Amino acid sequence: MPLIDLNGFKMNYDIVPGVAPHDTLFVHGNTASNRWWIPTLKTLRTNAKTDLPGRAIFAEWRGCGQSAAPTEGGELHPSVLGADYVALLEKLGIESASVVGHSLGGLIALYAVAARPSMFKQILLLNSVGPKGIPYDDSAYDYFESIPASRASCARALSFSFHDQQIDSTLFDRLVDDTLKMSSVNWSSIWRMLGRFDGRDVISKIGVPALIIHGAHDRVLPLEDAHTLMATLPNAKLVILPDQGHSPNIENPEHFVSLLTSFLEESMPKDLPKESADESRDDRGYRAVRTGQSRPELVL
Repeated sequence: MPLIDLNGFKMNYDIVPGVAPHDTLFVHGNTASNRWWIPTLKTLRTNAKTDLPGRAIFAEWRGCGQSAAPTEGGELHPSVLGADYVALLEKLGIESASVVGHSLGGLIALYAVAARPSMFKQILLLNSVGPKGIPYDDSAYDYFESIPASRASCARALSFSFHDQQIDSTLFDRLVDDTLKMSSVNWSSIWRMLGRFDGRDVISKIGVPALIIHGAHDRVLPLEDAHTLMATLPNAKLVILPDQGHSPNIENPEHFVSLLTSFLEESMPKDLPKESADESRDDRGYRAVRTGQSRPELVL
């Protein structure tokens, strides 16, 4: 994977042509790397019977994977990381794209869209951190900072990202490798930033079509985060995956890719429920259920 210089910060990225309806940027989560998208990419390639016009762009944010480490914790705010992704697309000459963000990558993707809304067609948020961050007690910070002390503790922490699925052992080992390589600045700063984060004012102004996907058995981020995102974003739908955990992109990439591709192709489901209806089905067969809001929640 090549490194690209973004005003002194060297970002690791890769571009895969012919696998998406249009250019799509993928943003990984915390303690992660581009490797978390390997099952997604394999499925996109399998499903692309002929070359599609769009490219998949994978890039690692500061301190993760092969990208350069931050020099101080302030560089890890979603506004800074989101601006990096906008700068990446500009440097690559990409004027319009969709963006997919997993976990903390969801917040970063939201801030990229907020920084340059004209650049992004849509945003897909996969088990994303919510707009109010993650409130932790002080003991949690000590635990997080102890994770990289041993491979065993790192592997145990990472196992919470998956629900009842048999993860390929070779891939899991490589994910652990990448987690252990994360910058020390990230380990000491990222959770404290999330503990005091509140992005509701920024996120509420994002009007591009958004699809929120969240596994019902997520042991990392509560389903409440997805509902809060749904209530905050003005143009969003929510899909709850009843048999998935924090990482549907790895647990069941075929299902995730089918949702992703349909969203990229159609932007948003066309058949919204009537205001008076309690339930209806959209044009993809999803059941749209009223949840006390003016917009539907989709339950698969």
